Amino acid sequence: MANALSSHSYEFFKQWFYAFLLFDGEVNEANKREYLDLLQHWSKQYSKSDEIIVKILMDIDRFIEAIQNQQYRVIFIHYMVNFCFQQSK
Repeated sequence: MANALSSHSYEFFKQWFYAFLLFDGEVNEANKREYLDLLQHWSKQYSKSDEIIVKILMDIDRFIEAIQNQQYRVIFIHYMVNFCFQQSK
């Protein structure tokens, strides 16, 4: 994901989300930390493109609904709210 602007599209980041951010494992501190690390890496890469940010936010409900584990869903929602507020700085 090093060159998000030059070679990756919204579809790439959407598929990346579905492959790596639909945690279904045990909820413990180590897994929560790993999940947050993956979220940060994912958002750092797509945030290089305003167009991709907009598309992700337009489909945010689909991403949220795809997360079956309630605790990871809450982590994702909180992270994305914070991400949106950081973008306005």
